[in-house]
Amino acid sequence: MNTHDLRDLRWTLRSAVAEVVATGEPAFITDDGEQVAVLVSVAEYDRLTNRSG
Repeated sequence: MNTHDLRDLRWTLRSAVAEVVATGEPAFITDDGEQVAVLVSVAEYDRLTNRSG
């Protein structure tokens, strides 16, 4: 499981997104240690929402 602190994403967003795209694994975003959001690939988003591209 990939985890990134919200405060660090200002500097690491590009690599966090690249990792999600390359691995297909979600990246959890934390704020003060609490999971607050998840980055997912477009393919995973499409699957979850039944959106056809």
